[in-house]
Amino acid sequence: MSLEAGELNKYNEVKVFPTVDLTFTSPKRSLVDRVSGNASQFTRNTIGTYVDSNGIIQTATAGEPRYTYDPLTGEELGLLVEESRTNYANYSAALEVGSVASNPPGNYQFYAEANAILAPDGTQTGTYLKLGYFSGPTRVFANQPERTYTISCWVRRVSGEILGNAELFLERPGTSLFYSITEEETSEDEWRRITFTETLPAGTHSFGIRRRFGVNATLYAWGLQVEEGSFATSYIPTSGSTITRDPDLVTLTNTSIYDNERFDIVNQPFGSAAGSNELTLLPTDKPIERVTIFSPNTTQERINTFAEKTDEFWRWRVTGTSFGLNQFGTDGQVTVDWGDGTIETLTTSDHTFTDGGGYHEIGFRLDSGTYFKPFINNNATHKDSLVSLGPAPISMGLESTKSFYGCSNLVAFDATIACNVGSTNIQSAWEGCSSLASFPLLDFSGRTIFNNSWIFCSSLTSFPLIDTSSGTSFSQTWLGCSSLTSFPLINITAGTYFNAAWRGCTSLADFPANFFDSWAGTPANNCFVSTWDNCSSLTSTSVENILNSIDTSLQSAPASGVDITIDYNAASGTPNISTAVSNLKSRGWTITLNGVAQ
Repeated sequence: MSLEAGELNKYNEVKVFPTVDLTFTSPKRSLVDRVSGNASQFTRNTIGTYVDSNGIIQTATAGEPRYTYDPLTGEELGLLVEESRTNYANYSAALEVGSVASNPPGNYQFYAEANAILAPDGTQTGTYLKLGYFSGPTRVFANQPERTYTISCWVRRVSGEILGNAELFLERPGTSLFYSITEEETSEDEWRRITFTETLPAGTHSFGIRRRFGVNATLYAWGLQVEEGSFATSYIPTSGSTITRDPDLVTLTNTSIYDNERFDIVNQPFGSAAGSNELTLLPTDKPIERVTIFSPNTTQERINTFAEKTDEFWRWRVTGTSFGLNQFGTDGQVTVDWGDGTIETLTTSDHTFTDGGGYHEIGFRLDSGTYFKPFINNNATHKDSLVSLGPAPISMGLESTKSFYGCSNLVAFDATIACNVGSTNIQSAWEGCSSLASFPLLDFSGRTIFNNSWIFCSSLTSFPLIDTSSGTSFSQTWLGCSSLTSFPLINITAGTYFNAAWRGCTSLADFPANFFDSWAGTPANNCFVSTWDNCSSLTSTSVENILNSIDTSLQSAPASGVDITIDYNAASGTPNISTAVSNLKSRGWTITLNGVAQ
């Protein structure tokens, strides 16, 4: 492994080195893991643009990674990983289309000079515009559903002329939304990208640059872009038609590089990667600087050191024009940083972001007390807004009952926050987090009720070896986790109820031996009814592991609901279970395999 001196100091400070290290800034930037030497897989089937170290927009060929820079400061930002986007502005640079020859233009007209100035991509394609009343370069896209759109354009003031009341606008009949371009955010000396995000109702939309009132407005403009989404992505050039940029797909296959039951991911910025059997870099609004994995897992204090966390806020990334926790709990007081300059004591009121829509990094700080309980609980207004969770301060514990229930867009959970505070019930804590690709090794010591905790977390491919030694009830805990392929040997000694616990885990093939050997809890009625229903990939060996282990526990059936229900892949062979079945039946159990009583 090749590490710089400063990094060595940081790792030596906490006495641990990463198991995986993907660095995307100079001088070591590469898609190759610096520890194992394994290469990440990268694909993008179209061209894509990025900003080079001189601040010039460049074009990368299909399949070429894009390392980008801040166009104003020259700061190296990292690897661009973007979702697919379409630019609906069919002439992104040729903004003279539709202009008139007269200067100044009349009302409802605009004048343009093509190729008037060097553009942000270094070509002589910047357009000079003089905007008449209610006129300017306007484009139309028809028959669109209700969606959130972001319009963006590079703008530069013209020396000695008046910027006036120029604006970016998004419009459909009866609905006009606009963003005024101000002198404060523009410059005569350099290009600045102006962006504006709004939600439009269904219909035919128009968009562009215009002047609504006042004297004729003049400016240079280039790179008009309208895309579906809550933030602007890299420039997508067009010339006569809409163009779609394909997604950047970056993965690192875990070929025994790290233990997928005991690992921590540290992302810079947080939320940049997730996964266990396969590490996937995630599209966000920021380039990715670095992704490191520590296996076996490490402490939250060490994670915060690696992530260069310097404050006591637990940072979340959310999208939209507003956010709020209409319910939350704490045994103290919580301060919230809304990420738009507003810092206040947290209440149950929604906050409307002062800088519009898009991504926001918000933070919660525990000023007093021991725990914080964000209670999203499938809230229809905000459950889809949460995208990722960053490292948490060691001073904050999480009471997790229904905390993130319904957060279907939550893709990354970087925090190994302590969950051994407050209520012992963590029911539905991550229910319906269907985009969550990996889960950290949290401290659940002392927690007893795990019902529905990860139900329908359908993107999880593995699960960590969490502390469940106090757990009594596991009803539907992993139901519908349809991407799980294996399961760890967690401690269920105190368990009493496993009804439908792994039901619908259709990819689950390997269930460990000895899982129930030390089981000592008193079986509740319906203890194993539907527990492994529709586990259609389960091997015959796993069936043997399950039944032999329950037999080893010497547990007798409850008063009612005595069936042990297992579906498995019959093509994997016939399980050798005759002795276990005979013993279990003698203790009052019945066994049903693939719908057939044994």
